[in-house]
Amino acid sequence: MEPQKAKKYIYQIELMLEGATDGEALEKLLHTLNTSAVKDYRILKGVRLGSLLDQARTEEGNGIPLQGLPSKADQPAAQQDSHNEQIYETFMDFIRDSTLVRLTVLKEKGGKISMPCRILNFDQTTGHVTVYHVDEKSVYLFTLEEIEDFKVV
Repeated sequence: MEPQKAKKYIYQIELMLEGATDGEALEKLLHTLNTSAVKDYRILKGVRLGSLLDQARTEEGNGIPLQGLPSKADQPAAQQDSHNEQIYETFMDFIRDSTLVRLTVLKEKGGKISMPCRILNFDQTTGHVTVYHVDEKSVYLFTLEEIEDFKVV
């Protein structure tokens, strides 16, 4: 009698994880998924539930305005909005296509880091970018101000 060959199955699920930041929650998820039982996975998107409530409260005039993306003070407002929208669209394309990107990040005290990574999440309201470093297999959270350059690998 021949042994039965194992079949593969795909499930679509939604999970809610807690963490101090979206990067911390994402790191917990990646540690959970990186087991021998999970053969492959793809993270399609992430949602931070509190951000939608904050936005609604601000639009109603009951809260403090949300911080926008960092912008250059010498640019007119229309150019800033256009630039921010271009960055948002580019990052969302990277997330959707799971594009490998090399980020150059400026750290405190003038240090630079260059890392091959995949962008996992981009919060346009706060300017936070969550990335997965493919060499170190770890998750990092940066602000848009820290990212000096990026290019598709």
